[in-house]
Amino acid sequence: YGSSITCGMCATCYMNSYVNKTAVHLGLDAYNKGMSGSCFLEKEVAEYFSAFNADLCTLELGINVCGLFTPEEFKKRVEYLLLKVHENKNFKKIAVLDIFPHRGEFTTDTNTTEYKNTPIFRKIVKEACENWAKEDCRFIYIESSSILSGTEHLCTDILHPSDEGHSVIAKKLAEILG
Repeated sequence: YGSSITCGMCATCYMNSYVNKTAVHLGLDAYNKGMSGSCFLEKEVAEYFSAFNADLCTLELGINVCGLFTPEEFKKRVEYLLLKVHENKNFKKIAVLDIFPHRGEFTTDTNTTEYKNTPIFRKIVKEACENWAKEDCRFIYIESSSILSGTEHLCTDILHPSDEGHSVIAKKLAEILG
């Protein structure tokens, strides 16, 4: 589950998304639930994942709401989503990724909500995942900038990974989850 980044936007085809490439590396089938521009961590989505049947769940959280939600609202939604995913005993691993590097971080306008919220939202995702990991060893927090850093593998919109960017993410994600 995630944003257009998870969906594979700007890859030459959706089969080149990091989700699909990671699945190939791990020998799994992929159910890509990336939601371009609309990964808002809704209650209904959380409840859907509480009953979803899959071995691995990856959650890429934050970029679609970074400029829309307050940190308090984001935290509430992250915590509910992770609770519902925790309740799903089908998942053998639950990988939680924070916000990938994006144009909002590289702006000269440091007064934007997106610029201000990115580090706060990353911290919220990290803390929520690490709290669940104390109780449920299936949770794995992944700092997205550790698997894709800078702008080198981003498309010209400085948001979406290129085909090479998706390959880099998939390789590193497979190493972590393998």
